[in-house]
Amino acid sequence: MARVLRHKQVWLLCLVGMGGGLTWSTYLTFWATFAQDDLGLSKGTTGVVLGCSALTIIPGSLVAAWAVDRVGSRRLFLIIATLSQVPLFGLWALIEDPVALTVIGLAQGLSWIYFPIMLSVPFDLEGFGASDVALATGMFFVANAAALTVGPAVSGMVAEWVSLRTVLLV
Repeated sequence: MARVLRHKQVWLLCLVGMGGGLTWSTYLTFWATFAQDDLGLSKGTTGVVLGCSALTIIPGSLVAAWAVDRVGSRRLFLIIATLSQVPLFGLWALIEDPVALTVIGLAQGLSWIYFPIMLSVPFDLEGFGASDVALATGMFFVANAAALTVGPAVSGMVAEWVSLRTVLLV
């Protein structure tokens, strides 16, 4: 366990997993209400936008390995895909046009290409055996699950004092 805990890459993976989990769970919990109450979107339109986001997670996950092989840099993909989520989620809180929201949702879902790439990192860490890879991956999933729980709870409490748009933008 000590060997795994000494690797900064493992801690970085956990932080990235937490960031993705916090943001995704907060949006999944609150965006539909925001879209209907503040943007005036129908329940059907709201469902399509959220569904399109999840729809592109599938091809993004399946082409992740191919994309990394073509570019040759897993680090570059992790940085681009992870950082692209920030403005894409933010645009969901700023734009009111359903077509634009759907396109943004498709792009946002595709940005989850980072997830399978990130899960491959522990396999390449020097000195890691199978049990180390399992522990590092397990730490990532624990961090991600904790964030999935904490994101909506904290965001909901903050939304008692500030607008839901502000919560979604932060």
